Amino acid sequence: MSSTPTPGWLRVLIAVLLVDMLGAGLYLPVSLLYFTKVADLPLSTVGWCLSFAQLATLPLPLLIGRLVDRVGARTVVLGGLVLQGVGFLGYLWVGSPGSLVVFALLAALGQRAYWSSIFTLIAELASGPERDRAYGIAGAAQNTGVGLGAVLAALLLAVGDESAYQVAVVVNAATFLLSALVLWRGLPKTKAAPAPKAQGLGVGPLRDKPFVALVGANTVFALCSGMLALGLPVFMADALAGPGWLVAVLLGANTAALALCQVWVVKRTEGRRRTRVLFVAAVLWTGWGVLMASTLGLPTVAVLPFLLLVTAPYTLAELLHAPTSNALAAAAAPAEQRGSYLATFQFSFALAGAIGPALFTQLFGWHPAAPWLVIAAASLLAGLAMIALERRLPALAVRTRAAEEELASA
Repeated sequence: MSSTPTPGWLRVLIAVLLVDMLGAGLYLPVSLLYFTKVADLPLSTVGWCLSFAQLATLPLPLLIGRLVDRVGARTVVLGGLVLQGVGFLGYLWVGSPGSLVVFALLAALGQRAYWSSIFTLIAELASGPERDRAYGIAGAAQNTGVGLGAVLAALLLAVGDESAYQVAVVVNAATFLLSALVLWRGLPKTKAAPAPKAQGLGVGPLRDKPFVALVGANTVFALCSGMLALGLPVFMADALAGPGWLVAVLLGANTAALALCQVWVVKRTEGRRRTRVLFVAAVLWTGWGVLMASTLGLPTVAVLPFLLLVTAPYTLAELLHAPTSNALAAAAAPAEQRGSYLATFQFSFALAGAIGPALFTQLFGWHPAAPWLVIAAASLLAGLAMIALERRLPALAVRTRAAEEELASA
């Protein structure tokens, strides 16, 4: 594949994603610790409060997708960034379950708006086979930002006091607001697609049974993708009794690999069926979950090298999943309802974010190995579902560019 100049709009989005995800990479490893150590809330209470906020905003992608189809994705992305910045900044004043729910709801609303529109914005600006490349570059930018944030998180975890956790919250809020400014100044308004005729909010995607099944399978993949950053800090502190800086090292190694290898992996998977690529990712996550559970039986001296080794299949699964799933969803969506379809697809990430904290904390409270084994089993089932969906999704959505060109010339 010949190299092509990066268009100006994509450079702006790279900057937005870098700044935005730097804050997320810094905040996520200390998120549960912030509320338990600084706000002095019980771990199970934190898990349920965060999950409640996510669940309460679950229906919103269906509404947001319709809004994107009417006003364009850029406006909705901007609003989502600002809402997240304000919501996360409010965490500085959390001192009770009620205040946590209020600000978590505001942040969750912003997350719904942002993640239900950002990939539609890319689809509005990139056409045809260039979308796979654009999604790959966007993913690399996201992971670079997360990696830089993880480096900062390592320093804060090494300090380990309340002020360090508060710094993570402030920086995370500031990055959302800065990202909004960069997008507002650097990216011109895009034209909204014509609104579909006489359809209820989100009805088109919900009637598309193969697409709904794709959303269901991707919910499991999204759970897998978020479980390392969500669960590893608590797993390390409470089950393995390891040092906090080790978490940041592992997350940093993971995100560095994602940033450096994402575009290369997209190129290597050209010509493969997207459903098969996602099946391979599912198998890798299954193996990772089983290996994570087996960490409990290791001597302390072996934990670091073993976890570094175990993180490799997890990272490869993420590299395969992120651009492939988004490109599959975009290609399966009718052009006139792309906003609704892609917002519905982002519902899978919303649902994963909603149930993830409660799922992990409850399973971990039962047994430290339980979250990893449950994730392993669910991932395998989701992978098998992708194989079953292969014949039901549009043929040209399943195939990547090279396969499409081969079919056209046959």
